[in-house]
Amino acid sequence: MSSLHAAVHAQTSLRHSLVETMTAVNRYLAENIPPNRFVTFFGAEINPQTNVLTYINAGHNPPFVAHANGTVTKLPASSLPLGIRADIEFTDGQMQLRPGDMLVIYSDGVSETHNMRGEEFGETRLHEVVLRNAQSSAAGLRDRIESALTQFAQGTPAADDITLVIVKVLSAP
Repeated sequence: MSSLHAAVHAQTSLRHSLVETMTAVNRYLAENIPPNRFVTFFGAEINPQTNVLTYINAGHNPPFVAHANGTVTKLPASSLPLGIRADIEFTDGQMQLRPGDMLVIYSDGVSETHNMRGEEFGETRLHEVVLRNAQSSAAGLRDRIESALTQFAQGTPAADDITLVIVKVLSAP
C-alpha cells in the first residue's frame, strides 16, 4: 500500500492526464511489487468548472453515481488491476454530473458485509440506501450507510475493512 501511495503522490504532482498518471503508476507497481500481488484502484477527477467526472476503474468493484433523478450509473472496470502487467493500456470514462448527483466509491468490505444468515449486503442494498437518503449531505449519507451495515450485520463481526468515499455535487458549474 505504501508503494501505491508513493507512486500516486509522485505522479499527481506532475499534473499529467489521468490516463498518463495511471499508466505510470501501473508501470511502477508492475516493476516493484511481487508477481503474485496486484492492486484494484479507482482513480477520478472532477473538473470544478464543468462538473465532468473523468475516471478509470482498474479492477475495483464498481463505484456508482446516484443521480438526483433517482437512477444509478455503475462505473465498471475498464482495465486489469494495477501491477499485473506493465503494458496495460488505460482508457478513461467521462460523465457529466448534475447538482444532487453523488459519486459513491466503496471497498468490498461494504458490499460483502454478512449478516447472521450468511447473506451479503450487496450492491442492490447499497444503491437502495443511497437513493433513500439522496437529500443527505455526503457525510450524512456515509452515516446512513454505516448505520444500515450495522443493522444488517446484526452483530456479525466484520471480515474486511469498510471504506467509503462519497462526493456530492452541490451546484451547477
